[in-house]
Amino acid sequence: CGTMSIDFSRLLPLGWSNFFSTQIPLEALDRVRPARVVRVERDRYGVDAGEGEFLATLAGRFRHEHEGEALPTVGDWVLLATDDPVIVQCLERRTLIARRAAGGVARQAVAANIDLMMVVGGLDAEFNVHRIERYLVMAAQAQVTPLVLLTKADLVDDPAPALEQVRSRLPAGAEVLAVNALRDPLAEWLAPRSEERRVGK
Repeated sequence: CGTMSIDFSRLLPLGWSNFFSTQIPLEALDRVRPARVVRVERDRYGVDAGEGEFLATLAGRFRHEHEGEALPTVGDWVLLATDDPVIVQCLERRTLIARRAAGGVARQAVAANIDLMMVVGGLDAEFNVHRIERYLVMAAQAQVTPLVLLTKADLVDDPAPALEQVRSRLPAGAEVLAVNALRDPLAEWLAPRSEERRVGK
């Protein structure tokens, strides 16, 4: 029986890289296919294998052996059974943003394999630099670059003091922007990034 051919080029726009390719043994390519988790709804997962989103579920054995942050989350790359939308494996993550689950000590995965974490806060009366700082700590723990967006810039006379207040708490290489969501485009930050940029080269 020959090895199944997978068109990995269809996965590149979704963030696929050699980091994930090397985790799949050649002999497994006739049994599984990779897909990225784009949505989680309780026991169902919206995944994309390069041809649009469809729903998948966890294999019984996988569900039995994994819990908490080890379960797939948005951004994860998973392996599906070739002829069935069933998740049989979750590939090793490059990055993971997680938080402590309410009422317990276990951590809950929030997002995986991301390069940029946008932290959004308004420049109106609810501006809270301490809340922003908590998310910066989360980004630092995940080794993800934060981008702080201070929205509603049109509602304040001068956003500079707030920008400086946040900038003083940012790690090297991070940025804070004051934006008017109706006018300021963020396309530059949302464009696909090369693998070299993702690994910080």
